[in-house]
Amino acid sequence: MSLDDQALRAAVETKPDTTIRAANSLSGTAESTASASTPSYVCNEARTKATEYRRKGDLELSIKFVMPAHMGPPVLARGILARVLLQSGCHQFELKRVDPTPRAEYEEQASEYWYFITLTPEGDEEHDEMIVHFVEKFCYFVGGGFHDQILAEFPEIKVIFGEVRPQHNNVTLTSMAIGNMPNPGIFFVRGDYVTNYNEISNSFFTNCFARFGESTFTKQTDLASQLKVAGGQSFLSFAHFEHDRRYLTLFFAVRLCEREEKMDGLRFAAYKISLPYAAIVQITVDVGDSHNNTLYLRLKYPPQVWQAVPRTQQCRSRNRRVVNMEQCKEWVRVLKWPGDERSTGCSSEALAECLFLRVTLPKKNEDGNDLPTYHLFSIISRLMQRSNSKIFFGSVFTTRRDLAPDVQIRAVGSFRADYATKALLSRGATVSDQLLSDESNQNKPDQVDNHLFFDRVRWCMKECSRACEEALENLLCAIDERRVMDLVRAFHKMYTV
Repeated sequence: MSLDDQALRAAVETKPDTTIRAANSLSGTAESTASASTPSYVCNEARTKATEYRRKGDLELSIKFVMPAHMGPPVLARGILARVLLQSGCHQFELKRVDPTPRAEYEEQASEYWYFITLTPEGDEEHDEMIVHFVEKFCYFVGGGFHDQILAEFPEIKVIFGEVRPQHNNVTLTSMAIGNMPNPGIFFVRGDYVTNYNEISNSFFTNCFARFGESTFTKQTDLASQLKVAGGQSFLSFAHFEHDRRYLTLFFAVRLCEREEKMDGLRFAAYKISLPYAAIVQITVDVGDSHNNTLYLRLKYPPQVWQAVPRTQQCRSRNRRVVNMEQCKEWVRVLKWPGDERSTGCSSEALAECLFLRVTLPKKNEDGNDLPTYHLFSIISRLMQRSNSKIFFGSVFTTRRDLAPDVQIRAVGSFRADYATKALLSRGATVSDQLLSDESNQNKPDQVDNHLFFDRVRWCMKECSRACEEALENLLCAIDERRVMDLVRAFHKMYTV
């Protein structure tokens, strides 16, 4: 038996109050990505100097892992978590307690495993570097869980990244997407946007600058802040996290088609998504990718989308429309945004039915350092303090999938039951992805329902109509309360209890 297997077996068989200390030779188990260089992002240096908090040396912190109950008994779960911790670079950890996640009987059951771990620095690593590298490796090694995805909470992040900032402005975004997460480990894309480099918003100004030079037209005004669609930004999309107002705003610009550009030269349409922190129920952070960091926001209701109203700017004795998202003061409410050669856009149906928003940020900047990743952890720290949403770390697989087709629901037995059944289908992708997402029916828009759920409802109506009607109404209430559940199993529990 190898040394790795012996340490893992000891981790599985240990009691909750026993400290697990793996041998130093196990350091080869994890693919360490830590760097011995000085940190590229120092958070609140003045504050940490005035306190007794140590930024170097061993880092001790507590972690809460959330694991589905159907993954196996606690002994097996402890073995899985021990292997993940070893792979992530942690060789000293202690299981404190195991608690069931407080959920109703009809929901998907889960357990909470509280660990106390100690991270050892490599070289001159500081605490912010240590936790960032540990979380990155954790998200990488728990990837591919899908329905059995392991999630983790790190409460000490708001202590390590303790800088109190009222807002984080001009945060670069690489892409956004509207979709749904039927389980914690997968995201269905229903509408998206992919950024590009910032450009001048009107082609006539571009042609004039190329022909006569910029100095003739800009004079004392700044070209980047006046005529480019994203102002002084490097890319076409960016975000403002206003922690003092508890408000999130995402700005992005979509390239218009050539037919619209020929009208007066306007090349872009600018949009923004406005979202108060109170509308965010849960945030899942995935930093395991080598190129991007991703936030998955679960919302109470669809976000508001606004389009910028262009202003006029004189170009060689003629007024041309230009748009600048940083300076625009007039916005109009819209229910969708168009696509371009880089993205598919988002329809009004997808915006109305999907309650998950994916926000992707770059892992490194153009210079090659990882400053944006440390900046993201600073944002997460402030979100922990200013929002009521739960923040988990894990791995999420993303794939494209069309909206479920419209189907005809046959009568299930009574007016009350029919009303509840159709009300369920009006709850958007949360229901349709479980009941109407059969790929074989995508080309049959008039397909009559053939899912097991509806057959089960009709059978229950024949057995006891009143109990079935009450179960359907209770299921509808549970969906509105954003419960984590499988609809078929939840209906069976509500009907039989």
